[in-house]
Amino acid sequence: MDLLIIIANIAALGAIIYFWRRSRKPKQLKSFSKTEHRLENVQVGGVIHISLMEDSFEDYDLVITNKHEYQSGGDSWYELVGDNANTQITIDFEEGSELLVNIQLRQLTFQELPISRANLDDFADSESGSFMWGNMSFFYQDSGKGTLFNNCNQKDKEDFYYWEFATSDNTYFISCEQWEDNSIEVTYSKKLPKSSIEVYSLKD
Repeated sequence: MDLLIIIANIAALGAIIYFWRRSRKPKQLKSFSKTEHRLENVQVGGVIHISLMEDSFEDYDLVITNKHEYQSGGDSWYELVGDNANTQITIDFEEGSELLVNIQLRQLTFQELPISRANLDDFADSESGSFMWGNMSFFYQDSGKGTLFNNCNQKDKEDFYYWEFATSDNTYFISCEQWEDNSIEVTYSKKLPKSSIEVYSLKD
């Protein structure tokens, strides 16, 4: 009888542990139709509207000319390039517990930053560090190996190494990407509220 009680207690404990672990797992994103007018569904030929009233008092209706996919480890994010005949605008977005969207404000040269190539290695090794640019402090966030899939083509890919920095309020970002030819591309971006984006069409 004692043995049966012990077995029952073990089974009950196992059930408790199972449901506790299950409750701690991150919630899965809600699925959505591929026909919904969402940024995640926009393809080349689609049209989106971006309002930048807060920064430049401008609105843009953009036809998407390119869509690229980036991967690093188990993470992936996308780059949309839009054109309105007068200018090109690039935005990045990543799915997670919420949709994160950045708009690229400016392309910089690495020489414009007050850091050296060796500093980037130091940031990655210590997983910390910061620098000043544009009267703002940018703090180390992440670094690692990544792969670019041009126009989301799994056969047309390029490997790179990246370093990401952000202001303390996670509003402005500077990203450094070193490519296979050792060139370093630097992008200055800003977090874009989802309310400032409207999807007119997914593609032609």
